[in-house]
Amino acid sequence: MPFPSLLCCLSNKSAHSHALEEIKQTPDPTSDDSRQRSQELFRTFVDSDSPDVIGPDGVEKLCKEAGIPLDGAQPLLLAWQFGCKEVGKITLDEWQRGTETLRISSLATLALSLMELDEAVVHQKPPIKRAPSTASKRGAAGTSKAQLTYNRSRYWNYCRDSEAAFSELYQFCFTLSKPPQSRNIDMETVIALWSVLLAPRYQIVNELTTFLNENRSYRGVNKDIWSMVYEFCRTVNPDLSNYEMDGAWPTMLDDFVSWKRAKVPTEGADA
Repeated sequence: MPFPSLLCCLSNKSAHSHALEEIKQTPDPTSDDSRQRSQELFRTFVDSDSPDVIGPDGVEKLCKEAGIPLDGAQPLLLAWQFGCKEVGKITLDEWQRGTETLRISSLATLALSLMELDEAVVHQKPPIKRAPSTASKRGAAGTSKAQLTYNRSRYWNYCRDSEAAFSELYQFCFTLSKPPQSRNIDMETVIALWSVLLAPRYQIVNELTTFLNENRSYRGVNKDIWSMVYEFCRTVNPDLSNYEMDGAWPTMLDDFVSWKRAKVPTEGADA
């Protein structure tokens, strides 16, 4: 589901406590200039009636101008890295803390950071190669390659344990997406989130979302079920051979497994 459509599924959300843990950094002599460029960039996308907030339209515009895909996990990664409290909104405080921690002052470096996180954390690709610690090289046009770098401290930490990083992202997305006065996320939003978070890692999620779209009796998902679906994807074999129907799995997963097994042709039926 594209990000603008995902926005339509979500309402006001609550905070996540682990998204913006401070990372110690070596002082950057250009930090003042970077901070100013970052603030100027923020003002480019703010709401006309709220100068301290980038709203859904501004976030969509930001993603399009930066070349950040709207139909995948990268908008969620942006919210995770900036510690956003509401989906589709970035406050000035969130923007300042996020860009200063990552040392980002341009759309190009923002897009690069999200692409690298997407590949490492969501798609489980190998980490990028560390660049040698030498002086910046300049190309024919005189553009420093360092202009497309950022503080990768978090990136390297995530790469050391990408499963733990994904688990943090996954739980953050539940908190971000859940209405503040509710225990559940509605099923339309859940399917959209699982499609961009779990489906790239676990093929069986495509079948699960097909099942849920065909069976509209499930109205929403609470945090326990949200967590157990992730555990199901991590621990159950794709052919369901180790799934125990009398285990502690939620009824929704029992029903899905029965549905999937019923679709498998009986051995010898085509003989």
